[in-house]
Amino acid sequence: MAWPHRQLLHALCPISWNLDARHLLARAYDAHGPGAVPLEYQPQEIGLSAPGSLPMCSRCNGFKPPRAHHCSQCDRCVMKMDHHCPWVNNCVGANNQKHFVLFVGYTALMSTLALVLLVSRLVSGGGGAPSSRSPASMQSTEPSAGFLYMCLLFFEAILFGLFTSAMLCEQISSILSDQTGIERLKHDYV
Repeated sequence: MAWPHRQLLHALCPISWNLDARHLLARAYDAHGPGAVPLEYQPQEIGLSAPGSLPMCSRCNGFKPPRAHHCSQCDRCVMKMDHHCPWVNNCVGANNQKHFVLFVGYTALMSTLALVLLVSRLVSGGGGAPSSRSPASMQSTEPSAGFLYMCLLFFEAILFGLFTSAMLCEQISSILSDQTGIERLKHDYV
């Protein structure tokens, strides 16, 4: 006799792989930090002699290097800040943009894999609905739990796949144009 929740296991495996990949990338992402400007930053460190040559951050009360922006959630200035990501509760900046691109890329890839596995299961005839070959005692008028799990996985894969694919395209565009999302919105850097 097969394990009764086999369909649940098949539906949750791609989700758990996705969560494992996201957890590992989020740990690497957080370890490198976004490129926060140290609170004791002085302009002499980069060879500028005049203290007035760099703007001051009104919130940090410290010098603000070129292309740095203040994050209200982190309460710090971040070098080449793109945005604050609520998924990992950290900023995307100069030091961790690579990890963020990997994070959204692998999430999009896992969502695509989940969709491919769902389509291959539906094409092979394992749609989760009761078949005519099963005994009458096992058939019911309700849709099976496997079909419900597959529908939930389908909508989750579509939702995460579209969102992370859009984020991945936006990040690659930012990398190619050497412009952060904030700079693009404010028309700061050309």
